[in-house]
Amino acid sequence: MSDMNTIATRLKYLRDRKGWTQTQLAVVADVSQGTVGNIEAGKRAGKGSLIKLARVLDASLDWLIDGEGPMLISEWIEVQARLVDEPDQVLIRNQTNVETADSLKPKKGVPVVGEVKGGSDGYIDELQYPEGHGDGFVDYPTTDANAYALRVRGDSMHPRYRAGEYIVIEPSIEPQTGDDVVVSTTDGRKLLKELNWQRDGEIQLLSVNNHYGPLTLQSCDVMSIHLVAGRARRSAFVKEVKS
Repeated sequence: MSDMNTIATRLKYLRDRKGWTQTQLAVVADVSQGTVGNIEAGKRAGKGSLIKLARVLDASLDWLIDGEGPMLISEWIEVQARLVDEPDQVLIRNQTNVETADSLKPKKGVPVVGEVKGGSDGYIDELQYPEGHGDGFVDYPTTDANAYALRVRGDSMHPRYRAGEYIVIEPSIEPQTGDDVVVSTTDGRKLLKELNWQRDGEIQLLSVNNHYGPLTLQSCDVMSIHLVAGRARRSAFVKEVKS
């Protein structure tokens, strides 16, 4: 391997090992082709997209992002004696394609303020409840005091977001390239999109629904861009905040 000094070259090397095109990798990883292309072009990417890519490429996230440590998860496999409480205790580290995660943020009750469904024009319809009449909460790890949740209706955003699940929005956190966002425009439209790039007074968005192509907006026509932190399963819903 040579010239592995950037995320772009490391990602391309891993993709070539699999024999995949950018489009094939995007489909398997559940990201847009534009995200893969942007990363390989040296543009900044959201960590969520990098996690998805590393997982399907059987790559260490540390190696993909920083070039540190072994390249493949399989290279992390090791067996070492642990003489702690039991002399014969054996630890098998990273035997599968998972790694020890950092401590999660504490869970909190995120208010569900309405519903969202995909429209026939590629936009989303957001149905908000009257103030003070929220439809319960979802348990989700976030430190954003302004976080809110929307319940997904219909299947037009499948498979990324499924009917009955919730999307959790963190409006206080600045989204990065490759992140999913909810965009509000000055003409009253709402869009659930993937942020592709922001430059020269313009913003380009990619569709969650692949039936629609990229959309470029003037920054002056955008009222807000809120980060979609993730989705919560139906089981995360509670009627009242836990004490």
